[in-house]
Amino acid sequence: MSDSSSVQSKKQEEELYELAQHDLVASVLYNPDSLNKILQIISVEDFAHEKYSVVMQAIVHVLRDDTPINVVSVAKKLEETGFLGFVGGMVELYDLYSEGEEISVSNPPSVIANIVKESSIKAKVRDSLKESLSTFEYDSGMTASSAIEEVQSFLSEQALVLNDDSSVTTAEEYVKSFDEVLAERKKISEENKEISGGLQGIPTLLPSLNKYTSGFTPGQLITVGASTGGGKSVFAIMCTNAALKAKKSVMFFSLEMSEEEVFDRVYANMAEVRLNNIKSGDVSDEERARLKETSEFLSTAKLKIDANPKETVDSIRSKAVKQQQTEEGLDFIIIDYLQLISASARFNSRQEFIADLSRNIKLLAKTLQIPIMILVQLNRPKGESTENERPTLDRIRESGAIAQDSDIVILLHRENSVDNKIPQTLVLLEKNRSGESNKTIRCHTELAYSDFREVKSKDLTGGEGSDGDNIDDDSSFDETGTAAADEFYSDDFNVDFDFEDGEDFFDD
Repeated sequence: MSDSSSVQSKKQEEELYELAQHDLVASVLYNPDSLNKILQIISVEDFAHEKYSVVMQAIVHVLRDDTPINVVSVAKKLEETGFLGFVGGMVELYDLYSEGEEISVSNPPSVIANIVKESSIKAKVRDSLKESLSTFEYDSGMTASSAIEEVQSFLSEQALVLNDDSSVTTAEEYVKSFDEVLAERKKISEENKEISGGLQGIPTLLPSLNKYTSGFTPGQLITVGASTGGGKSVFAIMCTNAALKAKKSVMFFSLEMSEEEVFDRVYANMAEVRLNNIKSGDVSDEERARLKETSEFLSTAKLKIDANPKETVDSIRSKAVKQQQTEEGLDFIIIDYLQLISASARFNSRQEFIADLSRNIKLLAKTLQIPIMILVQLNRPKGESTENERPTLDRIRESGAIAQDSDIVILLHRENSVDNKIPQTLVLLEKNRSGESNKTIRCHTELAYSDFREVKSKDLTGGEGSDGDNIDDDSSFDETGTAAADEFYSDDFNVDFDFEDGEDFFDD
């Protein structure tokens, strides 16, 4: 396309954009009842033409004042703000009102609103790309990857805005489709029966947690908290492997560990080979066979690990959107861990920044319609509290907003060791919007294998199976029960865990 043709095309597009803004304002003045529907599609910021932007702002203010929208009320609002003369006075407003009748007949306001939205985003993208050119200069002070990432993030954000369909559903609409909803859920349960026990969402490796949550479902924000060395990364690796076994696509953002460290833990957990053996390369023939089998599985598994230590919420969003658009898609995101994410803007306080992070990640989960797990640090107990005191939601470091935004909050707790034995890890389900909460799941602590194994009910009662309800009552779990569980565990897995052997793996 020649330069003259390009200029002509741009001019025509700008004229169409201005005409759409004119027509939309005229339609709303003539038919104010359409405004609420229109505001679900566009905002005042989508108006680039100053005159029509000012009129639309006045219309919205009249709506907020709960005053009938008409030429007189809009003119009064414009007069109060000193803009009535700027837009052409009452004459111009009446002209717009008169034109609105014919425009509304030929084009529904919602159609015009979509044109305004499309044109607005195109204009914003053009302007942004033009401004971003300076970041690709040699003396910009920004690396090429950072400049590209900034552009990608903005483009991904605009794409999400365009794809943001109406989120409103009436009870009548839902009732009509309820039988279909039940049929779809049954279908999912049947399909997932073998790989995840018929759960609706992504499973974990802990049966009782699966029972309480029904798996991690689309749009959920799952927060996993622990003190330093409490096993957050171990839990994240377990959830990664459970999702991969359920044939899900996983993105693991590791801001603390390298790709090699993450993969080593994935292998240790999945192949049941000691992490130290994998690091040293000193593995037995039997272990080598299990590692080979794990390699064959992982070679076809849908796992992406991103170990950029300078990750921002914008870069995470950009990479997630890009991955979801691939053939593999994206089913699950894990971020290890939240407080290490870099700020991409200035905030008045660290607490404000963390709250903004939490909110944006929750919005990303809802927008992409996938569960996102974030790992967070817990503060140490205050005052006279002891290290053995169970953690609560208010100990999440730096912001209470994290717990508020989360659909599920899981806290990990391990009491002090006794006789150099690694104590059991308590998985505390503190919050669960869609099911039971305040549940305790006791697990054997297998740090050498990057694993927690749920204590089976027969460890406690002599019976069979695994049932979280049987282990919620801490009074039934006395020292005798603990000893019996440890004995069963060692016999069952033929390992002897002492404190020194696992100490190196307390770091998350």
